[in-house]
Amino acid sequence: MSTPYPKEKNLVQLVWAQAEKAPDNPAVITGDSRVTYRELTERAGCLSYALKEEFHARQGEYIVVLMADSEALVQAIIGILGAGCIYVPLDLSFPEKRVRHVLDDTQCRIMVTDTGNKSVLEDQYPEVSVVDAMDVNGRSGFKGDDLPGLKLSGGDIAYVMYTSGTTGRPKGSLIRHQSISRLVVNTNFITFQPSDSILKTGTVAFDASTFEIWGALLNGASYCLPEEKTILDIIALKKCIRKWEITISFFTTSLFNTLVDLDDDLDSGLFSGLRYVVTGGEKISQTHAKRFKVRYPDIACKNPVPGNNRRNLVPAFKCGSC
Repeated sequence: MSTPYPKEKNLVQLVWAQAEKAPDNPAVITGDSRVTYRELTERAGCLSYALKEEFHARQGEYIVVLMADSEALVQAIIGILGAGCIYVPLDLSFPEKRVRHVLDDTQCRIMVTDTGNKSVLEDQYPEVSVVDAMDVNGRSGFKGDDLPGLKLSGGDIAYVMYTSGTTGRPKGSLIRHQSISRLVVNTNFITFQPSDSILKTGTVAFDASTFEIWGALLNGASYCLPEEKTILDIIALKKCIRKWEITISFFTTSLFNTLVDLDDDLDSGLFSGLRYVVTGGEKISQTHAKRFKVRYPDIACKNPVPGNNRRNLVPAFKCGSC
């Protein structure tokens, strides 16, 4: 059964609405650091201003995000959208050839990164203006209705997700604002609450990050970023889930199967405290799903991507240049 959602609104409007509703609630959590919705939107507004006023970003322009996972990455994404632009998330592990293909394919003029990677990327891609998302914090920013991204419609493009493609050549899928809000706002397969904490388990260049990041930010919940090695260490992962009181987590189906096996072997109680476990990437193993349900009868286990095409997580379409 279909449910209503803010089809005509864009992501900037929806995030700013959450910041107005509960400005002091934690939006992004990393280690012992907590960034509130007020702080996140203020920092994103500073980046939006820098992109428009210093780098002359045009509405609808593609801007690549290439940086380490951190609260600054979330700020970068929202700041790009706030400038009325489209973000293109890439992973630092991608080979230079793949990055260059994306830069050429999107005709990218501006790349957003963090302090630790700025100088390296400037040397590698001298034809692109490299912006340090962290460097603009505390500087001039857009206020209120001046934010260009507020004028976008739900049907505008929010980001481009590149996959390797069947031929090995990266292909871009264009994702609309309304496709993202349809996935996580008043959806019919999971119920989000402001009290939820959602665990990051994959890279921003993997489309499950759409569920994790926007599932949190469009519902006033917290997006929690552990160290990468934590996800593959069941003891560290359990500590992380307890420390941040994680309630929702996405796992690729293969990782979910591995964690269920380890949880049974070690009797670790890994998933205790979660409300939802969401899996994707391929059809869930019924054997593992049944074992999970026996051990955790109160936790809902969802597999909204029944096939092997993980890009079905959010509706997308391709344009001629991508």
